[in-house]
Amino acid sequence: MDRANQWTVAQRGKTSEGGGRLVIMGSVMVDLPVAYLHMMINSLDIIGNFIHPADAYRNVLAMMQRGCLDVTAITPKIFPLKELPAAMAAAATAGNLECVVMKP
Repeated sequence: MDRANQWTVAQRGKTSEGGGRLVIMGSVMVDLPVAYLHMMINSLDIIGNFIHPADAYRNVLAMMQRGCLDVTAITPKIFPLKELPAAMAAAATAGNLECVVMKP
């Protein structure tokens, strides 16, 4: 991220007036500077959310079992284990409805 696009958590919090919530989703790999006093005075919340709960896959599997989720649009690319480098390359460029599967 270039300097022109960097906003600290404190700066984002200052855009809220008297209460507010900043939800950070995904996986941030850097420390976030926080103006703690400003947060307390203005009743601001910072919430981290890793995209989905750890057990979300169970709900997806249950929906598939009930027939509520059509997965036929997903195109698997199947590779034998001996073609691991090709599978890794395919996984790096896979689209939203593609998955790479290794087969022993």
